[in-house]
Amino acid sequence: MVNRLPEKLVLLRKHFGFSQQELADKMGVNVVEYMGWENGRAICNLAQFKRLSTIFQISLDDMLKNTTDILLPNLGLEDSIQIPFLKNEGNESMVNIPSMNPQPTVEQKTAQIQRVKQVEERQQAKPQKAPEKPVNTIHRVDVNTQTSKNKGKKPNKKMFAIIGGIVGVLILGIAIFIFLNGNKGGDGLNLRMAQDERLTLSQTFSVYITDDGSAKATGQTPQLTNFNDLVQVSSYKDFVIGLKKDGTLVGAGSNSYGQLDTKDIKKAIDVAAGDKHTVAALEDGTVACVGDNSTGACDIKEWKNIVDVEAGAGFTLGIDSSGSVFVAGNVVNSASMTSQQNVTKIAVGSNEVAFLNKSQTVVTVPLTGTATNVSSLKNISQIAVGNGFVVGLGNDGKIQIATSNEEIKKIVDAWTGIGSIAANGDTIVAYTTAGVLVGAGNNAYSVYQNTSISGEVEKLEKVTNVQVSQDKTKIKLSWNKVEGADYYEVKISTNPEYVAKSVEASLSIDQSKFQDGEKYTITITAASNTDKEMNSEPFTTEFTFTLATPEPTPTPTYTLTINYVYDDNGSTAYQQFTGTFNSGDTYSVKSPTIDGYSPSVATVEGKIADKNLEITVRYMKKATPTPTPTPTPTPTPTATPDTTTEEGCHTAGGTWNPDTSTCTPKS
Repeated sequence: MVNRLPEKLVLLRKHFGFSQQELADKMGVNVVEYMGWENGRAICNLAQFKRLSTIFQISLDDMLKNTTDILLPNLGLEDSIQIPFLKNEGNESMVNIPSMNPQPTVEQKTAQIQRVKQVEERQQAKPQKAPEKPVNTIHRVDVNTQTSKNKGKKPNKKMFAIIGGIVGVLILGIAIFIFLNGNKGGDGLNLRMAQDERLTLSQTFSVYITDDGSAKATGQTPQLTNFNDLVQVSSYKDFVIGLKKDGTLVGAGSNSYGQLDTKDIKKAIDVAAGDKHTVAALEDGTVACVGDNSTGACDIKEWKNIVDVEAGAGFTLGIDSSGSVFVAGNVVNSASMTSQQNVTKIAVGSNEVAFLNKSQTVVTVPLTGTATNVSSLKNISQIAVGNGFVVGLGNDGKIQIATSNEEIKKIVDAWTGIGSIAANGDTIVAYTTAGVLVGAGNNAYSVYQNTSISGEVEKLEKVTNVQVSQDKTKIKLSWNKVEGADYYEVKISTNPEYVAKSVEASLSIDQSKFQDGEKYTITITAASNTDKEMNSEPFTTEFTFTLATPEPTPTPTYTLTINYVYDDNGSTAYQQFTGTFNSGDTYSVKSPTIDGYSPSVATVEGKIADKNLEITVRYMKKATPTPTPTPTPTPTPTATPDTTTEEGCHTAGGTWNPDTSTCTPKS
């Protein structure tokens, strides 16, 4: 099984916009070690796998499985791009990862930057469904049954965790073993081709690496024996050096100074041919050199962390993982060269040296005379130097040239769809993504044949009928689909600039990215993942964002429900009360009167909180009153008059004798 992890790492790293150095820092490893993961010569351990899956926001399953689609994580861009894993001719699972641009993204040059292979015959690929939820590769061990011996005992959770961890480690260990052993070959390297290393131009010949790794030569070329499985070529005057996938070198042409004695160089990741020497950057960050050292061009033993090398007449240049420049040999202005920072690529000419940096601009240092003014070169992905001109390949696949030679400028300005460039003396050659070699300038040795590429690469139609609308939270864009477009690149002049890639002819953007009353420019470009078509001309329109007046937030309402039930049997005593109130409202509901019953609460009162409320009022049956008996009236006794007094005597009907003060009773 072929290790497809490197393609995933390259795609994901570029999607997140990390340089190899930045990602190595995040992983806590040396950049050379990380580069080994990208070119397939090494593999990370379990902990590093987990760290990568966290950084790239994908599951361990998606990281490990060769048959799993990658759904690029959403980076604040409302659409992601799903990259299918297609089948090769041998039915072996592999990753065909399309480039997001006709030209590779420019970032810090390392020999491990792999050419992201473009998807061919896309229409033959079966439609891929979006990945389902990630499946865990480490499963927890559950024990659902117990033996009679352990019945009643609590499960040992710690033991379960240990067992689960062991199972997970075994699963990932097997996957890593497959990756490692499926990727071994020769010295264990499996380098991949970089677009900017595929073409070289000498005084009398040009050599280009085809997609199958073989060499295609034009002009008076030496016999290219065993030039296969190549990932890079470099030439100088009358000899050429090729770097193979396994990290070994092959040479052809003159060997007057031993510059082709490279059989002892192993595990090379980058190679350059000088005037009388050959230099190679190795996977461990050191540099090997063979050939003439009379000028000190091979005094490179102290160099460390080198990821790219270039050579000239009697000198060698190197770039380390931080973008710093090293110089060995006899060369003028070496201090100006070593002062360069953030360098990703170097091109050496007869009269000057050009440095491409991370900002995709170019700086030149003269070897003789005055350096070319290269301030006009912007957004450059490759560079080459000739006599009196510096050539840059833009991200749009077009040539930019700094020169006073209007004739050669007119020719190269018409080129489109360029994949690789090279220059030597008064000549520039380029190879298109459609496989056509073109050239301009001196062609005395027939180093190029074609001078026109018209009709070789068609351009996609321009996007039309762009509609801009907005709702309460989103800005919505839509446009007509462009035939042949694999995706659309959308740019909006927000601060910072909004950039998104959408596979659909529509896009939604959160309104938080826009300012009320501001005018914005929208640019939409139809793009292709194949070499057969170039990106369209950009469509541009403007719109002014007006913040929608927010609707008032409705006051939340809550329901009060009162159930009236009989206390003795729980049945409904009276029709239920239901009322709607705002939060904080007070309520007072009098309980209905039911003959023979009395409510538990005569009046239900309170305040509505932020929730619905349900209350039950119970009706209790009234007791039957016992009748009170009527009491028998007690006769009032008649008072007996006091006959010892005159009044009492008269009351009793007697006769009072005043002389004796006595009463004679009534007879």
